[in-house]
Amino acid sequence: MRLRQLFTDRAVNALLLLTIVVLACTGILSLFANEAATAPLFEAHRIGGAALLILLIPKAGIVWRSLRRRWRSRDVTGRAGVALSLTLLVVTVGTIAAALGWSLARGPWAGEWGLPLIVVHWYLGLGLIPLALGHVLIRWRKAGRVPTARDFSGRRRALGFAAAAVVAFGTWRGLTTTARDTQARTGERRFTGSREADYGTPNGFFVTAFINDDPTPLDLTDWRLRVGGRVARPLELDYSTLRREEATTATIDCTGGIYATREWSGLSMETLLDAAAPAPGATTVWFISTTGHRWPLPLAEARRAILATHVGGEPLAHVHGAPLRLVAPERRGFQWIKWLTTIEVI
Repeated sequence: MRLRQLFTDRAVNALLLLTIVVLACTGILSLFANEAATAPLFEAHRIGGAALLILLIPKAGIVWRSLRRRWRSRDVTGRAGVALSLTLLVVTVGTIAAALGWSLARGPWAGEWGLPLIVVHWYLGLGLIPLALGHVLIRWRKAGRVPTARDFSGRRRALGFAAAAVVAFGTWRGLTTTARDTQARTGERRFTGSREADYGTPNGFFVTAFINDDPTPLDLTDWRLRVGGRVARPLELDYSTLRREEATTATIDCTGGIYATREWSGLSMETLLDAAAPAPGATTVWFISTTGHRWPLPLAEARRAILATHVGGEPLAHVHGAPLRLVAPERRGFQWIKWLTTIEVI
């Protein structure tokens, strides 16, 4: 039985679009998630990836027929569509290949800049979104391209969709099992997929960066932390004031696919906010670096964070944000703002 008897072209295209939307949403949200409660989000992304892999099988036939037809037409618009389709295909295959290479520990480094395959994956994945959107807008404007109820009804179609779902589920389980088997060789992985990168000393862990920011080391004699905005008591604190024994153990998880767990000590945001007294109605706290990099946290979450001057009993190294770094256990590494100079309550 041919695949076209089980799935119409319109049904395959609609399911592919739905899968890409799910992958885009779960993928983007996962870049900001570091809580165990968000583990289902990562699993949904992996299941969506398995579904995409299976849907590409019937899609390959659709693409081949379409490319032959449009290339023979000798129409400029048709050939432009061919170029877009081929670009979309290459980016899709690259996105899947990078994800598989990362999951199965085939790498993990790629490219002359040492980019981890997981970074290659989400760069390509982000690029896939506008390409897919452009493809849909061009193709679905034509009559007869939008799926109807008939594309999903009937016993044969139901059996086809059920079989595809079973195969996609089996693919996800098989890849998950294989990825877990690699942990004996590559080290234990978190629910995010990240592997541990611990180099044996308190400051011996990977460096997180936002667009390669690397300021000149700050002079502790001149440096101050300013706390302002909607507070009853604006503050200006020097380094010695912030060196407290308040500590927490938290895992810094980089979107580059590595993590490290450390004890961080300094001044808790709970203590700081109590001293500054946020105004009634204040909802958000902005953390601002000397580089201009900034990130907001809801007020309630900000109270659970810590302003770290030390890691593992050692003063923070410059590359890790000295003299002061935000430690936000519920966030990813790039959101742990380094080289803090300003906190603003709004």
